[in-house]
Amino acid sequence: MESALIRFENENVEGYVSVGTTLVDAMRQFGIYFSQPCEPGEQIHHCSVKVSLGGGNLSPETEAEVEHINTAGRKEGERLACEAEIIRAGDITIMTEAKKAKTESKTEKDPFVESFEAMPLEEKISKLLRLEAVALGETIEYVVNSPYKIIEKIGDVLAEYGMKIETEAKKASSKAKTEPAAAEEPKKAAPGTGRKAASRPKRAAPKE
Repeated sequence: MESALIRFENENVEGYVSVGTTLVDAMRQFGIYFSQPCEPGEQIHHCSVKVSLGGGNLSPETEAEVEHINTAGRKEGERLACEAEIIRAGDITIMTEAKKAKTESKTEKDPFVESFEAMPLEEKISKLLRLEAVALGETIEYVVNSPYKIIEKIGDVLAEYGMKIETEAKKASSKAKTEPAAAEEPKKAAPGTGRKAASRPKRAAPKE
């Protein structure tokens, strides 16, 4: 079966879709959905897209599309995703209206962020230090006001940590005491290597 390479520009997604697939079904294959479903019986559509490349690879406009376009006003390359169908292999590039509107909208900054960015460096540092102090105070208050079980658990952890340190200290102290004693022990002389006792002088025999 023939397939077309379709690209969704704003979502930065592309892939191959079988010929005979509608644009809305192609979008679903790539996890792209419109915020609201269409109501074809009421001629209410929320699936308007812009075809920026490969419009000739799609089916001609249907009556529903013509009626929608005449009512809402024609936009360049506009098609209804639930009506337009891929009829031949080729490259198709789509831009969804919902994503386009989101891309073009301006991001509003938080007033606090704007005021902080406008502060001099010294004032920024001062405010950050105050916030840090407040956060530390809230942490201590949380621990103090915590339920008994939480405090008990913290105490158990600290006690276990203290016992571990004490055990390591005892091992280190014991090792330090045994090593010097072994070093200072005198060596025994090997047999036959000791100093010979001084020999007594022989007495001369008496003359007759």
